[in-house]
Amino acid sequence: MQRNLYPTCTSTCRRRPLVLCVPLTADTYHLIGKAELKAMQSTAILINVARGEVVYRSIS
Repeated sequence: MQRNLYPTCTSTCRRRPLVLCVPLTADTYHLIGKAELKAMQSTAILINVARGEVVYRSIS
């Protein structure tokens, strides 16, 4: 039985600062996307020390 060790970002993204220190896996690929970024406070700081693909970055 596989467990998801990473919490949903709905409540986590409201914190500031938010530091991402997770490995890049199928569970963490694009863990932070547009919805999570919108949920963050305007004064929040996102520090990504994980692999780049953990945060979804859209050019549009």
